[in-house]
Amino acid sequence: MHKFFGASDAPISFDILLHLATALSLAVFLRKEIFNILKDLICALRDISGKAEIGQVWRKYDNLRLFGVICIAFLFTAAIALPLKNLAEEAFNSLKLTGIGFLITAFALFLTRRRDFKRQLKDLTPLDAIIVGAVQGIAVFPGISRSGLTISAGLLRGMDNNSAARVSFLISLPTILAAAAYKFKSGPDFTGYDLKLLIPSFLIAFLCGYFALIVLSRLINKGRLYRFSYYCVLLGVLTVVLSFTKQF
Repeated sequence: MHKFFGASDAPISFDILLHLATALSLAVFLRKEIFNILKDLICALRDISGKAEIGQVWRKYDNLRLFGVICIAFLFTAAIALPLKNLAEEAFNSLKLTGIGFLITAFALFLTRRRDFKRQLKDLTPLDAIIVGAVQGIAVFPGISRSGLTISAGLLRGMDNNSAARVSFLISLPTILAAAAYKFKSGPDFTGYDLKLLIPSFLIAFLCGYFALIVLSRLINKGRLYRFSYYCVLLGVLTVVLSFTKQF
């Protein structure tokens, strides 16, 4: 898309800074879930140190099992996304493939129409984690919405609207942080950037991310996520058509 509009790519350190702002907005939005997970982890470790059976501890704490689901999903995301990394980076140079990605997102979102299941976070299984994590790994390609696919996968697995949204947001947090750490491995480089611009950029990304999560959650809870499929179809068709008018 940068190539299509004739824009130059932003330095990767700046891009990661904005992703970290998004991760912070997720952490704030999910503060109750994160707190409950940490609380159950501490309680579980205390019980295990007290000679309690691991199986008994696992069944006792709902949020411990949720933590396990997040870990499994993250591992499957990494297992799929990393081998596809180079291929996905090449795809970002293709407007046509980006348009196809939008159409894939539209299809996944439309499948959630008239879904009304009751499974909650405490009911999640390792199979749910594998499916949602694998779907998140595929979302490295342009035009494919990570949240759109993972929420759709959760709904199609029988989760209620709120649980599908929450598990999508929860598994995205370690993924964003891991991606940022991977790209930051050579050290941050903000050469040429004014600190007065970096701080407002971070704050704006944080606020936009936080309020976007609020709006998205409300739409999902009302069962209106599928309506985004119409927008994605329009955008996908337009992008594919434009790709034939440009050399991409």
